[in-house]
Amino acid sequence: PQVRLPFLRCDVVFDDAAKKATSVHAKVLAPEQVRLIDLFTNDASANRTLSRCGGSACREASAEGTSAADSSADALAAATATVREIPEYDPRTSAVLFPDEGSVPLSEVPASWDLVPPSAMTLIVIDAPWRRAQVLRKHPQLACLRSVRLREPPTSRFWRYHAEGRGCV
Repeated sequence: PQVRLPFLRCDVVFDDAAKKATSVHAKVLAPEQVRLIDLFTNDASANRTLSRCGGSACREASAEGTSAADSSADALAAATATVREIPEYDPRTSAVLFPDEGSVPLSEVPASWDLVPPSAMTLIVIDAPWRRAQVLRKHPQLACLRSVRLREPPTSRFWRYHAEGRGCV
């Protein structure tokens, strides 16, 4: 089954062992909208983890010519391919799902933020242990973006213990 997310795209910044991935399920359910940003996997182990098309295999595949009929499919694949570094984002079209002090529920984003509607937005989700997630939130490519949060976050059912508090699922 596939689902349609209420965002234009969802970028998942992943920085943990692949066996601990909790967000890769989003890529399975919405492959045309979810892009994984894999900061954990190195090129030597790319074939065994989240970035199955990493290193020289992807470079060789992209070097081969494609027909015009394949170009739109290739553009879609490129837009949602796994990448290895956090790209630059436009603060008017992107927000980070992160429960910090300045975050507001996505449905309550003030007009003064000059943010596009959710259907045209790229939502960035950080998938990492909480201490690492806090460091990633301060990454130069993410620090300039606004934080949004879930209005009423569910009780965490996370399989690893954490005591980070309400809103940290």
